Amino acid sequence: MIILLSLLACGDHETAESTTDQDTGPAETVRCDASWDAWASGFFTTYCGACHSQSSPDRYGAPDGIDFDTIEMVQAWSGRIHERVLIDETMPMGGGVPSDALDRLAVWMDCQAVQP
Repeated sequence: MIILLSLLACGDHETAESTTDQDTGPAETVRCDASWDAWASGFFTTYCGACHSQSSPDRYGAPDGIDFDTIEMVQAWSGRIHERVLIDETMPMGGGVPSDALDRLAVWMDCQAVQP
């Protein structure tokens, strides 16, 4: 019950924790210490907003409709964001994201994945 409450709270509270184990061994604890308002919104505005915002005057080739202005928009594209930013490292174009910010993004995205 405590784990379930922690998982449900992961993206909403600064200190919630979740496990990322899928019955493959000892659970790895991920500290969900960043909410949308406190951290993720700023990340997406800073590193993605020039191309992926509905208010961008020049999208630099980004397709219409792939916007990251709200948490719901980011969640809708979370799989692709994870792949392009964290796996392929092809976004943002030109790079420039510090490794600690990428690490924190990975944790934040893991926390979002465990929410119902």
